[in-house]
Amino acid sequence: MPNPQPFPSSTMLAGRRAVVTGGAGGIGAAIARTFASHGADVLVVDNTQLGSLEFDAEAGGSLTALDWDVRESSVLPDVCRFNPDVLVNNVGHFLQPQGSFVENAPSLWDELHEEDLSTPACRFGG
Repeated sequence: MPNPQPFPSSTMLAGRRAVVTGGAGGIGAAIARTFASHGADVLVVDNTQLGSLEFDAEAGGSLTALDWDVRESSVLPDVCRFNPDVLVNNVGHFLQPQGSFVENAPSLWDELHEEDLSTPACRFGG
């Protein structure tokens, strides 16, 4: 069986702008670094201390950090001026459940959906 083909180019996102919420660490930081490594200009949004966001700069991308709690609309104009092509809504880390998923109250699930689907960050395009 032949090996799967790699991405066509390390610059496949060149000239694109992406916003990654919850991008200070974990999956969000990995997404931001990957986008930038493929040439995108990435606005990393988080309300916690941003860690190291190093990436392969050969593709020409960039990473910019913005300290913002997506539940607040005060920074929304700055995000809109960035004029993103892509929104990766990775936020939701503030909900630290106690115990396993099935042991948590249904209200925690509701709160997570409210955070991920109804915040100003989700509506900045329109």
